[in-house]
Amino acid sequence: PASGSICLTHLPRFPVRNNYPDEEKASENEKVRIYQSTMPGKVVKIAVKEGAQVTTGQLLLVMEAMKMEHSILAKGNGSVTKINVKEGQVIEARVNLVEVS
Repeated sequence: PASGSICLTHLPRFPVRNNYPDEEKASENEKVRIYQSTMPGKVVKIAVKEGAQVTTGQLLLVMEAMKMEHSILAKGNGSVTKINVKEGQVIEARVNLVEVS
């Protein structure tokens, strides 16, 4: 950008960290998506259980942060392998919330 100009970049509110080194070589069964909190908040609702099958766009959980509710949706199809939080739990930023493989 030129001097004095502003460059904006879109970042997801709740990024998904993929837990596999090479996406092209990993099979569907080896892929793990880890959903993390990006800000401190409170877990209001957990909409899935461990072992449940989820589809793209399905609600995983709801967080309350900065007096707003934030829905965390599945970014792909899979099975919930781990839920690391409980309803009502107050969490910090960068906490692993849910793992889907």
